[in-house]
Amino acid sequence: MVLAKRSSDNQLTLPQAVVDLLGPADVYDVICEEGRIVITPISSSAASAVRSRLEEQGLQEEVVVDAVSWARQA
Repeated sequence: MVLAKRSSDNQLTLPQAVVDLLGPADVYDVICEEGRIVITPISSSAASAVRSRLEEQGLQEEVVVDAVSWARQA
């Protein structure tokens, strides 16, 4: 088990052992599941592909943020 501490600014620093195990990532998917916080690294190429696809569809960031917010309320 590796522990992480929350700062006064509500930030978590990933322990080096975790980064070494999973590899570095700039973007993470964060969900709450059964009382746990699940953080999944997203490769930068995958994130770029999603952004490109959204742009191709004419969807702006605000629309996506609103959709995610709505979906999380359900």
